[in-house]
Amino acid sequence: MQYSIDNNTLSLTVKKSHFILRFLLYFMSCVILLGPIIGFIISIKSGQPFHFKFLIGMAISSIIGFYILRFALWNSFGKEIIELSPESISYTTDYKIYRDKKNHKREGNLTFSYNPIGYIEDQMGCLTINTGTGTIQSVVKMPIIDINTLIKELNTINNL
Repeated sequence: MQYSIDNNTLSLTVKKSHFILRFLLYFMSCVILLGPIIGFIISIKSGQPFHFKFLIGMAISSIIGFYILRFALWNSFGKEIIELSPESISYTTDYKIYRDKKNHKREGNLTFSYNPIGYIEDQMGCLTINTGTGTIQSVVKMPIIDINTLIKELNTINNL
């Protein structure tokens, strides 16, 4: 199962991607993050003067490297945590090293549905929660059969 429900907290876990893909993503992020720093150190030791271009190159490579690292962490440890309460909903994406959190106001009853993703033959989709003031759409792909089971479990929780 890719989900668990515990005390009005829904956890959706990403299915880990293949080991080789994750290895390549971690390797690329390390090379992109460390390459310009090592190049800067080597050029300064060889006697070249400091250029502002070094900082621009390090900044651009840091942005790209951290994005790839974030993508690698999501494919390895990614989890969405949705806390349901009578007043609000808290949506958190957990990358194991850091988290992003968003809060949504809630008006009235919640409605749960799913959006199909990919080819029809795959029978995959993502959970969607309508809060009354907006929608929260999960990015975790799950089989539609599991999503329907999850929606039935969420609808049976009494205090929502």
